[in-house]
Amino acid sequence: MQTGKAYSLDFRERVIAGYQKGKTTMKEVANRFAVSRSWVNNLVQRQKQTGSVSAKPHGAVAKVNSTHYPILEAIIDGQNDVTLLEIRQRFAEKTEILVSQSRICRALQEIELTRKKTFHADKQEIEAVKQLRLEYQLIMWAIETNNLMFIDESGTNLNMARTYARSRSRKGTRAPGCKPHNKVKNLALHK
Repeated sequence: MQTGKAYSLDFRERVIAGYQKGKTTMKEVANRFAVSRSWVNNLVQRQKQTGSVSAKPHGAVAKVNSTHYPILEAIIDGQNDVTLLEIRQRFAEKTEILVSQSRICRALQEIELTRKKTFHADKQEIEAVKQLRLEYQLIMWAIETNNLMFIDESGTNLNMARTYARSRSRKGTRAPGCKPHNKVKNLALHK
């Protein structure tokens, strides 16, 4: 006996055909196909009423659908590192529809908004820093790459920023973000 999933249309049609051949009871058909008598009864009733034996759709109609996608996109465009909880609260404020965080997450996946985010130091927005970076790039381009040596080490710092806390961007792109750069001392981990 199957549980949880709807029986296939082919199986349903075989059960109905077995019953309609005549001279058999619903209980005999149920035993023959290893289903309950009430299921056979419901199937026969549905076939008489609608002419179809296909399964009814499962679940409720989604509260968040394609008409709500522009609202979700507007929430995220306003702040690209907004969390699911914050999106849920703002969505409820704008639409008066309260849904779960998981439904918000599924809706964002349906409109293909990813969680990727690329950081740059907030100092990079200052014009003087932009000029210094350009000058540094020009110097680096002039250096022969075979004269360079790279040393690898691990480290950590305490800059606090949302790394991807539901930052949203279109599929194939990353959401921009700023975070403090070297405001605290870095800790190098090496032998």
